[in-house]
Amino acid sequence: MTIITQWLKPQGNALDAYCGVGAVALPLAGQVRKVMGIEAFKPAFKDAQANACLNGLGKTRFLAGLTEEVMPTLTIRFLR
Repeated sequence: MTIITQWLKPQGNALDAYCGVGAVALPLAGQVRKVMGIEAFKPAFKDAQANACLNGLGKTRFLAGLTEEVMPTLTIRFLR
């Protein structure tokens, strides 16, 4: 994960499409204001939520559904 964060130099908010169990989204939570993950596979979505809770990462949010369908419904508020 260190290589990813060094390469991205994250700021602001992060969106992890096809996030699975949150393997990328959750480590980013410590370096950005908010993280949102989108996952269609229900067991992985539930695991991502549980992982965030277990690690005390309250500034994460996970949405269930196909990324192609969920992304158009996101408001610009997330990007601020």
